[in-house]
Amino acid sequence: MIPVRVSFAVDLAFDKTSITRKAALWALAAQVATFRPGLSKIDIASALYARERLGTTAIGGGVALPHTVLSGLEESMIVVRRLERPVEFEAADGLAVDTLVALMGGRHDIKWLRTALLRLNRLGKDTSLAQRLREATTRSEAVAAIKHSDLIRKTPKQAVLTRQRQVWCARRKARCLGSLHCNRDAESPLRHSQHLVPT
Repeated sequence: MIPVRVSFAVDLAFDKTSITRKAALWALAAQVATFRPGLSKIDIASALYARERLGTTAIGGGVALPHTVLSGLEESMIVVRRLERPVEFEAADGLAVDTLVALMGGRHDIKWLRTALLRLNRLGKDTSLAQRLREATTRSEAVAAIKHSDLIRKTPKQAVLTRQRQVWCARRKARCLGSLHCNRDAESPLRHSQHLVPT
């Protein structure tokens, strides 16, 4: 899969009033506009409505992935919204949606948006992952759940460096001060040379 290197913000909110799909998307647009004052709430809502008219963004299991590309958005966003009252989204499995995982990308982040949608689609099939997101009460818990969708992952270069570090530590085990030092987040296995026991 394509590694995701785009920086993006994550937010979590609870919707206690929406009872229709349009109302839920409008409330979502209002939330995004609050954090991005340069964007119009009406423009955001219009973009979300237009995407929904192309076909439902519900992926099953009570989860929907509304998404759009917004001009002027400097940093991509993932907004998780828990709906107190499930809303009809015309999902293929017939379940009403109680969790929105909205993705907002700038025009330069289209590749990220496509990759993110592909990975977050797991939420419609993995009930345990979706439940973990539903139970999130803080932003950090929402981020942790999203990490399990494999959206936030190491790049191939980071993975190679991690394997090199592991091999290096195994070879130098007798001279390494301990696992605490070996597990440091170094960019190169050579960084471990400063933790060797003097001979």
